Amino acid sequence: MSLDKKFEVTVFIATTAERKREHSIQNAIKSVLTQADTKLVVIINGDRFDRSLKMKLESLTEIECHYLSLGNFPEALKYARSIVNTNYFSFLDDDDELTKNSIDSRLNTIKRSKYLDVVIGNGYRKNKNNVKKLVLDTQKIERFNQDPVFSLFQKRGNWLASCSGLYRTATIPQEYFDDYAKYAEWSYLAVKIACHKKIALVEAPCFIINETGESLSHSLEYYDAQYHYLFKLLAMGLPPQINTIIGAKKVDMEHQLSILYFEDGKRSKAWYYHYLSLSTFYGFKRYILSTRHFFFTKWK
Repeated sequence: MSLDKKFEVTVFIATTAERKREHSIQNAIKSVLTQADTKLVVIINGDRFDRSLKMKLESLTEIECHYLSLGNFPEALKYARSIVNTNYFSFLDDDDELTKNSIDSRLNTIKRSKYLDVVIGNGYRKNKNNVKKLVLDTQKIERFNQDPVFSLFQKRGNWLASCSGLYRTATIPQEYFDDYAKYAEWSYLAVKIACHKKIALVEAPCFIINETGESLSHSLEYYDAQYHYLFKLLAMGLPPQINTIIGAKKVDMEHQLSILYFEDGKRSKAWYYHYLSLSTFYGFKRYILSTRHFFFTKWK
């Protein structure tokens, strides 16, 4: 395949290009190169790369390869959007894969209507035992079809996986990626497109998310970022019933942060977030009894 060819879709893979990721990167690349009318751009992100793997990726004639020294995933997505020169674009994590004809199934859908801005594909999550489960089951699909915005705020309601969206370049502009929420990039993007853009869903599985067990979801840094993400949502002017859900989540996050700061030995921060968690009737009922732990548990 020659990069001189005219493509309709660009797929971006942002990767740290570490040696331990080589096999998964190869699988991700292979799954993209089998798609029709699709250009693959690999963005090597940060300074953790394996030198030989970086050189190997840069030598591949079937792909474009870019290097960013920053080592920031949302910034890599932002950069990716800035270099799109096809009518449509999409993303794939370096440990995930596209299914056969994944791009075609979404491309055919978005091209049927000039009013569609984004097409979301369903997909699989595959665990370490190679057991696959649909990301969007029948109930989640029904919620999406009824109200894409409200469905995002149901339990495990996010329907925008990193590799699920196919975006129309002309109507999903740069600012959608310039304004991001760290560790909640896709959730925040989903809210923005659900509120302001026309979207459709392809129910057939378009990707496979390979669960690796690597996660920041229990770290203090992760929870702090998630907490500040809630303020971005509250500033969006969402419907009152959604803001109520976000408000409750904010209180729960304040409680979680108080525990994490407590465990980290940061007394003033722990008390600060604990007081915040008690500042509403919902929070007072839920967390007032937790106060005793701050008095009777030894600090580090």
